[in-house]
Parts: sequence; structure tokens; C-alpha cells
Amino acid sequence: MAKRPAGIQAFVTALREHRVQPSEYAAFASPVYFSRGSRTHPRWEAMQARLAGLFPDFTGEVFEGLHHLNTSHQAEPDRVAATLRTFWERSEANA
Repeated sequence: MAKRPAGIQAFVTALREHRVQPSEYAAFASPVYFSRGSRTHPRWEAMQARLAGLFPDFTGEVFEGLHHLNTSHQAEPDRVAATLRTFWERSEANA
């Protein structure tokens, strides 16, 4: 990335300028999964609540005792994998 400062700047500029209308989130028909640890910063809880209000098929899961340095997929990979398989199956069934 250090060798591509113009590319990085273009990417950052595009992210800052792009806006998604809430109706576009509401039109997303596939299931959305969000996991976080109970010991993460409160902003992640707020993010989960905000996203739950945007996506019609949203599931948030809290992993007790975990935080951003010990994420759900690292601490409990089998649990996360099983949940993702279920979500993928639902998504494919609705496609």
C-alpha cells in the first residue's frame, strides 16, 4: 500500500463520497449476520442496532466474554461456521 498512495487516496475519497440510501438496504433480500463480543466497545452494539433497523433479515449474535482481539470466528470457529452455513442455505433457498 505504501507504493500506491494515489490509489489509496482514490479509494478513501470514493468511500467518503458514496452514499447508500436506506431503501437500498431494505431491498437486500438475503440474510445478514453480525457477530460481536460482549467486551467490545459500545459502538459495536450501536452498530448492530442500527444495522438491525436497516436490513429486513438481520441476525446479530453476541459472544460472551469476547472482544475485538479475540473474535468470534477465532474463539468459536465451529459455532460461527454452523451459523454461516445456515445463512447460506437460507440465502440460496430464497434466490
